[in-house]
Amino acid sequence: MSSLWIASSVTTTNGSSLITVQSNEDIAGIRQNSLIQVGANPLMEVKRTFLSDSGVKTIELFEAWQFGAGTGQRAIAAPTLGEIKSLADDVRQLISSAEGIIETTNLNPAGGSIAKRTSDGRVKTANATEANDAVAYGQFDGLETELRSAVNQSIADNEAKFNQIETQAKLDETATLIMDYANNRYEEYEQFNGRVSKLASQIQTFTRSSEKTGNTPKGIGTVTVNQPVIELGKGISIHDQQANLFSNNNTSDFAVGRSSRVSSEIVRGVDGFVYRGNSGEVNPLIINNQVTGVTVGNNYSFSLYVQKRESDECEVVLATNGAAANGVKMLFNFSDESSFVVYNNTEYMSLYDFSYEKLSDDFYRLTLVGTLVTGTSLFCLLYWEDEKDIWAGGAQVEEGTFSSPLIPTSGSQETRTYDSCIIENVDQRDWWNQDEGTFVVEFKLDVVQNQQTILGSEVNQRIIYNGGGSGEIGCFDGSTFTSFKTPDVPIEANKKYICSIRITPKSVSGCINGNDVITGQHNGSLLAISRLGVGRRLSGAFLNGTIKKVRYYAYAFSDEELQQASVS
Repeated sequence: MSSLWIASSVTTTNGSSLITVQSNEDIAGIRQNSLIQVGANPLMEVKRTFLSDSGVKTIELFEAWQFGAGTGQRAIAAPTLGEIKSLADDVRQLISSAEGIIETTNLNPAGGSIAKRTSDGRVKTANATEANDAVAYGQFDGLETELRSAVNQSIADNEAKFNQIETQAKLDETATLIMDYANNRYEEYEQFNGRVSKLASQIQTFTRSSEKTGNTPKGIGTVTVNQPVIELGKGISIHDQQANLFSNNNTSDFAVGRSSRVSSEIVRGVDGFVYRGNSGEVNPLIINNQVTGVTVGNNYSFSLYVQKRESDECEVVLATNGAAANGVKMLFNFSDESSFVVYNNTEYMSLYDFSYEKLSDDFYRLTLVGTLVTGTSLFCLLYWEDEKDIWAGGAQVEEGTFSSPLIPTSGSQETRTYDSCIIENVDQRDWWNQDEGTFVVEFKLDVVQNQQTILGSEVNQRIIYNGGGSGEIGCFDGSTFTSFKTPDVPIEANKKYICSIRITPKSVSGCINGNDVITGQHNGSLLAISRLGVGRRLSGAFLNGTIKKVRYYAYAFSDEELQQASVS
């Protein structure tokens, strides 16, 4: 359980020591003398919490608030190190008192005898064998060590969390640009105005000539053209152009085979159908009309949204030339989320990968990727248990090794165009320093591919990118690649990475997830930029993933600061 108290909406009033809480968080979790941070403002000390006469949850500070009025702000409170250490001292004192009591007892009374007491009234005990026996002192061996270890570990964990909060607060204080996509917070420094809160569209230009889907708390949602997909807690979704080769991805074009279509149904924003297996028939199936125009040697991904309903497991097939045996079959169990290969006919299709994404209870997106060895078409199937119901929809076949966000189709194949997110006129912004600077970027890749760009500048420059598909994040100035090697190279898909990178007139230094700082040379062009691509370079090389936060500092971090920033 987290030791932090986090509220999504609080209100501050300049000159007042009272902070009111509008969101649902219980203020009882805040102790006196805890530290609280509202937005990116400095830490303040809590005096007490109380409910006003009208029932408003209120936090009183020792000092009056002097950082401007605001509503709907995010707040984080945490106990101080003094509180944590005081609690640990109390626990240690409790252990010491217990030891004093136990040391005075007689541990060896005769069996069957009436319980005896010491001169001061304490009961003498034997070794405990039943659940309701008194515990002998000897049975405390090891328990004290475990308890002390747990207390010390708790202290260390809370100290680390507190230090992390302090580090993050200090970093945010000195950043001249903050693009916090996951928390909808966008700020840039303006000369003599300080750091000013803005809309994302006032800082960056975003374009995409088609609609796009993304995950929301309610399921799959859709945004219109030229609007970014920003997923809660994840960040901005940046992808290259991709096509769904299925003409009807709600599975209405699938033949029902040895099953029946019960009803159409939208589940978590995805169009689909409920299917039932026929009585007495094993593994009813849905068969898609064959996808033609495919190329031998290329990778193809088949993804499908499924919901368990009555069937405990299902099987996904990616095959070729109209026969299920000409490909790969994977079994997925809903109960323990396990999977295994049922068969892989490598004469036709070679298994590349199988993965799943759990979006809610019993609602999954399954993805099977294979390399076409021979054949002229793709053949996709779903099996499940006979006489059981299952829901399926949102089917998608794409060229490549991963499933991009859902591309709905209705009657014909559809192509979703690429996302373009660019900060224009960088060299004219007050937050930019043409002599030196530091970027800190938090991101996640949906797939590890060649030439993925996290931050890019001019046509052939990548400030942070996956170099040459090697799985090594680094910097490329147009001619020289500096790799910020990590112990876990190559990097992995669906894993969080934080990269901090320092740029000076002649050198570039980087660090990933707190690993060693690597320094290389560059040709000077990385500081002479006018446009900054978020999740792309200006000539392409898209991220195919999400960027949670971008921060920029108009000065060069030390090596120690680079490491701290890449783990905060």
